[in-house]
Amino acid sequence: MGNEAIDKREGLVLNGTDRLKRVIVLEPGEELMRMTVLAPCAHPSLPEFTMSIGAKGQHQGFVRVLEADDDIEVLRFDDLLNSALCVARKKGELRSSLVEVCKGANTLVQKGERLDANDLLGRGDFFYQQNDQGRFAPLVSPDFLMTFMRDVGTMTPRGFVLGRLYQNRVYETALVRFVFRRAPELAAYPIVFDAESEGVGLQGGDLMVLDEQTLLLGVGNCSESRAAKSLAQKLRLDVLAVSLPSVNLPLSVNLPFRQRAPRLHLSFLHLDSFFSLVDRDKALTIPYLLERSFTNDNPLLDLLKDLESDWVTRQRCHGEHLRTPRDLIRRAMYALLVSPGRAIRNACNVLKSIGWVTRYEAVSGKATLLDGKLVDVMRDRGYTIIHVGGEKGDLCEEQYLLERVLYEFEFQAANVFATRPGKVIAYAENSHTVQALREAGVEVSTCYGSCLTMGHGGPDCLTLAIERVAD
Repeated sequence: MGNEAIDKREGLVLNGTDRLKRVIVLEPGEELMRMTVLAPCAHPSLPEFTMSIGAKGQHQGFVRVLEADDDIEVLRFDDLLNSALCVARKKGELRSSLVEVCKGANTLVQKGERLDANDLLGRGDFFYQQNDQGRFAPLVSPDFLMTFMRDVGTMTPRGFVLGRLYQNRVYETALVRFVFRRAPELAAYPIVFDAESEGVGLQGGDLMVLDEQTLLLGVGNCSESRAAKSLAQKLRLDVLAVSLPSVNLPLSVNLPFRQRAPRLHLSFLHLDSFFSLVDRDKALTIPYLLERSFTNDNPLLDLLKDLESDWVTRQRCHGEHLRTPRDLIRRAMYALLVSPGRAIRNACNVLKSIGWVTRYEAVSGKATLLDGKLVDVMRDRGYTIIHVGGEKGDLCEEQYLLERVLYEFEFQAANVFATRPGKVIAYAENSHTVQALREAGVEVSTCYGSCLTMGHGGPDCLTLAIERVAD
């Protein structure tokens, strides 16, 4: 679609907190029981860490909260996939369509009319295939991460932006591309930016619609800064790129998830992992890290430094009890290679780099580093900032950070889903954050997500909002 055509389209999501009209979800299924932690490296069909089967019931609870609002139409991705398959069959294009989706297209097509969404989602018999040597060789990959539909893309004022994930998740974007092109239910929603075609790394959880002229994009972890420039040029929208922990890995990597994403990068996986829009003038995020004034004098960094100092002291005390010089050398080498103290120092440096904002100008893509971090920029725009864990009050700094902020942050407290201005869905386990939202005038519906957080996703991650309307 050319720029002229884009300009003539009315916006489908002009603001990330407008009243939700249509949303796509995918309930986890049999793939939860087809995972293993035993594989030493990532097999494309065997997710390497498990998520409790309880995630299925919790996802159902989340969808019930959505459906309690009569204004929201909830679309099941598996239904859309079946619809797309039906259209491809009628047009005699099933084989050619599946070739674009997966390598096993010829075998899949042989199932004919019996081929359905479960087969393509890795829930059918095609998972239990054997190769010519009679060995287990799954034809279709079960991927519980696809339950987090937000990863694959974002609807914008110009249309749908389809992401480009790492190599071991390309199947997800291929399925979504097929559905958006074939399912009649999605005919009104064009793909106006395909990150695969553009040759840039981009994940949906990093991309948010701030207003009808501005996008937010987290860059450096799962999305590339080049994507910000490309979006600004192609969609003719300003893009505010927010720096995330940088891993500097090519998109072709197919490493185990834990190796690819060190702990800090996993905590700040996407922009919506630590920042959410909750109203037209309110946002939710973790305290301190995203403010310029706390860059060097930050209570969270101070806590980490204290932990590092404590670790070093403990090592010295322990060293007094080591019996031989060989023990001392072994302990020194171990500390050098895997020292928690060293990891903490690295974490402090990385945390300082999070949140800086670069503006990419609409059309030209010209980049300008702004004088501040994300919270500074949002406050300049008139936003009130609500903190994960609420406010410190009479608590000591350490108790506030450990028991409220960091504890709830790990349970995806910053990742909430707006269903209309000033109304969100959050995980019930994050009670202090929920209370802080309510005290700030935000209406909060809750569902339980302790099992879903095992996949590092919150309520926003579970959704692909495709249409919102301004009240």
